[in-house]
Amino acid sequence: MSLKDQVVLVTGSSGGIGDAAVSALKAAGAIVVGADRSPKEDQPLEAFYPSTSPRNSNAQPQSRTSHPNTAALMS
Repeated sequence: MSLKDQVVLVTGSSGGIGDAAVSALKAAGAIVVGADRSPKEDQPLEAFYPSTSPRNSNAQPQSRTSHPNTAALMS
């Protein structure tokens, strides 16, 4: 089964098994969306998953409860 250009969501992606899954899926050609409740704060996301093609992008994790514009994030 080919994973090329398949979109895969990995929860718990910032550590352990999730981190390994993201790396393996990207190596297999998948478009990976990583999500985690508690991302590692001592390193930016880009350090874990650098952008390797125009289809890959990086996001900054945010807490909806501590963001100053919580209402805007929820809409």
